[in-house]
Amino acid sequence: MTQGLNQIGYRVQQTLASNRCKRDTRPRMDTIPPYFPVRNEWKTIAYSFTDNSGRTLSGEMSDTVEVILLPRAFEEPGTAPGGTQLEPLTSFLLTNYPQHNFIKGHMWNQEVGGKGETNNLVPLTSRANSAHKNNAESPLKEALRSFESYYANNSQISQVYGFQYRVEIQNPNQAVWLRVREGIIPNAIYVKASPIEYDVRTNLYDNNNSIIQVIPTANKVREKIEALNNGIWIDQDGNVTPA
Repeated sequence: MTQGLNQIGYRVQQTLASNRCKRDTRPRMDTIPPYFPVRNEWKTIAYSFTDNSGRTLSGEMSDTVEVILLPRAFEEPGTAPGGTQLEPLTSFLLTNYPQHNFIKGHMWNQEVGGKGETNNLVPLTSRANSAHKNNAESPLKEALRSFESYYANNSQISQVYGFQYRVEIQNPNQAVWLRVREGIIPNAIYVKASPIEYDVRTNLYDNNNSIIQVIPTANKVREKIEALNNGIWIDQDGNVTPA
């Protein structure tokens, strides 16, 4: 009799289990980190020059930046450069080379978390900055938005898609932009965005080139991401070439 009751109880448990609502056990998007820097890859490089008064001035600029960007990166934007950041270099360039309209350029874009700090800033002409925006920053943001939508609409996946984003300068000691006589700024920046999947359960990430297919083709967004996956150079004249 006891055995019969146990069997009935087992069948009842099985029936209840089969009727239970299947819960989505994935972390909510708002619990997933927006980004995290790969700090051991961050570097700065020193510069020095002689100003119009014959003084030798020096400082630092960004050399290499690497960060993992996930879809919520927009929710925690970075900061604009302060008045003392990338100085005295920027003021010197604006005074002596106004035709190039130099700015304190973010290596890691401000809208997706990049801070306006010296280790994330490099002097860029307005042409180089526009090329960086059009060929890297804007398509990257569109791709992140598409990854967020994909996660929201596919409850069977536990991975979040994003990018391992790396920007570095050409060594200004070897590849200077010759339009600036002092030889103090890099000729170009190198930009690479490798598509990754981030496992929200283990906090680990790995390359996944197949997820490029999730990115829309409108406005050549996917095409530009494919180019970034291989790496591109953007020079101070605004020219973009494959790595």
